[in-house]
Amino acid sequence: MRLLFVFGVVGIMLLIAHTEAVRCNCNCTLNYIPLCAVDATGDEDTFPNQCALECYNCTHNKDYVVRRQGECSHTTTTRPRTRPISRTA
Repeated sequence: MRLLFVFGVVGIMLLIAHTEAVRCNCNCTLNYIPLCAVDATGDEDTFPNQCALECYNCTHNKDYVVRRQGECSHTTTTRPRTRPISRTA
């Protein structure tokens, strides 16, 4: 009976972890289509593409929105949020 309880608890924990991981779609392509985005605090950062922006918002509980297409002229944070992985011609 104790073993069944342990397996039940472990199963529930795995289900919760899986649900949380599936919640954010971070299966992004390597296409570099930069977007300049800003959050509610005014921080401005370049993201490699829309998927990377959405993934970052989801996994970090942020609210960046696209300001314009292309790289930001400057970044207001001390460290870049993301780095381009691959540039395509």
